[in-house]
Amino acid sequence: MYNEDVKNSYVKKLKYKVDTKEMMDVLTLFQKSSILEEKYNCDLAYFNREQLIELIKMFNFTSIYRVREIQRRINRYVVYCSEEYDKSIKKTTISQDKIREIANSGNSKLAVISKEMFEMLVDKMLKNNNAQGAFALVAAWSGLSGYGLSEITLVKLSNIDFSNKKLKIYEYDPVSDKIIFTRTTVVSDLFIKVAELADKEIEYIDNIGRAIGIYENSEYVIKTRITSRNLDTSETKDLRLFIERRRKNIQDRLMRLRNSDDFYFPNLNFESIRRSGIASVTIDVANALGVPLSKLEEDDSNFVIKPILDKFNIDMTYMRSIISTHILKYSQ
Repeated sequence: MYNEDVKNSYVKKLKYKVDTKEMMDVLTLFQKSSILEEKYNCDLAYFNREQLIELIKMFNFTSIYRVREIQRRINRYVVYCSEEYDKSIKKTTISQDKIREIANSGNSKLAVISKEMFEMLVDKMLKNNNAQGAFALVAAWSGLSGYGLSEITLVKLSNIDFSNKKLKIYEYDPVSDKIIFTRTTVVSDLFIKVAELADKEIEYIDNIGRAIGIYENSEYVIKTRITSRNLDTSETKDLRLFIERRRKNIQDRLMRLRNSDDFYFPNLNFESIRRSGIASVTIDVANALGVPLSKLEEDDSNFVIKPILDKFNIDMTYMRSIISTHILKYSQ
């Protein structure tokens, strides 16, 4: 580390104040900052605005939240150096527009989401009285997709076996113009909890906390807000239109999240959420069984991969793309 004595002193002070993860994040910050500290021959505490932006971009963060998080971590170190070593040191501010620009400059085409970030997003949506949106995220993370995202929008509480934590999954088939059963999968406690909360949600709340409408009385967990244009939401009229309306409903919810000031994911979509969820499960299983991640893509009979393919109803070609873009690249 650059200026190692000062960094070690700061880490020693933090040791009794933060958890292990935060400590590791601070050490990662110092590891990355040392590259630029050597380049500019100055400690992180003295970085100017351009140098700070260069450092933050090295993390390839794709959300405003993560950019702000690293900025706060840097600022805490700057304050420490100011108080302990040089009172002339001042925090450098970065504008909201620049933070958005940094988030946009990250490797956001893939919009890879960590399990930690996913759980944070769900928690944020629940606190904002948006259980419907939270359920759409949880369902995608759990591997649901289907034609027009119908595996997500067609979930009913009656499809859930609460005792065994299993879900019967249905999808709209455009060829037969029917809703068909596709498979059964195990779901998490979080899936069940959010499904129940979403099913009970009555009012539609906007971004600033105002109730601006009510939901239809429906057996589906994802419900449609009643307007003068969709008073009849029954699938018996036109099934394809019914599926399309429900797809647009959850896409609109995702758009609200994509444009949120707190969580800015310019390229977030349900496919990237699903891929991130599959990657997270695969990593957990591989680690639990002691299988190196580099060995995962050898063949589809791999005892780690085969259950994953069956659970998420995917083939090895799709799995290999997830291993390449979500597992090997972002777990190094």
